[in-house]
Amino acid sequence: MSKQRKTYTSTQIAGRQAKAIRMAREIRHDEDRAAELEAVTPEDYAQERGLLIQNPTTHRSKAMAQEATIDEDELEDLEADAGDAEDALAEIWELVVPLDGNSLKSELVSASDEITSIINKYDPDRFVIEGDDDDEEEDEE
Repeated sequence: MSKQRKTYTSTQIAGRQAKAIRMAREIRHDEDRAAELEAVTPEDYAQERGLLIQNPTTHRSKAMAQEATIDEDELEDLEADAGDAEDALAEIWELVVPLDGNSLKSELVSASDEITSIINKYDPDRFVIEGDDDDEEEDEE
C-alpha cells in the first residue's frame, strides 16, 4: 500500500518557503541558498520539494455590481451640482494660488474666511462660522 502524500494550500507552501529561506540564512548562514529559494515561485518550491498544492475547495462568490439606474432629472441635478462644485473650486483656487510662505497672517485669515464663504454658498450646513448668527440678527434690526 502506497503512502498518500499530504497536500498543502498555496499559503502554507509560501510559509514553508519563507521558513526555508530563514533557515538557510540564519542557521546555515548560506546566503546563496537563501537567494535561490527567494528566486523561485511558491509553486516551483513545492514541486522542487515534492509537495502537493491543493486547490481551495471553497469558492467565495463576489457580489456583482448592480447597474445603477438614474432618471434624466436626477442626472441633470447631479451635473448642475458638479458644475457648482467646479465653480467653487475655481474660486478657491484663485484665492489660494497667490498665497505662499511669505504671506501675511491677515492675508491668510482673509483667504480662509473667503474660502469658508464660498464653501458655505455651495453647502451652507457644512462650515458654520462662529458669529454668523449674531451678524444675521444685526442685519435684521
